[in-house]
Amino acid sequence: MKKLFSVVSLLSCIVCSSAFAQTPAKPAQDQSWKPPVSTLTRAQVERSLVHAEKDGQLQYLDTVVYRGSR
Repeated sequence: MKKLFSVVSLLSCIVCSSAFAQTPAKPAQDQSWKPPVSTLTRAQVERSLVHAEKDGQLQYLDTVVYRGSR
């Protein structure tokens, strides 16, 4: 009985390993980070930030949206 179990185990290992060896490898994906492209200039972004500060949008974000763990 032990010989039969050993032979069956050995055969199953051989069959399974050959099945995995024949599958083609997937090509590696390019996972490098690429920054988002913006069409705004630095001056436009700074003006938008100043406007958001004066308008109260940043204060709203700080108090309501980004409450944090206080």
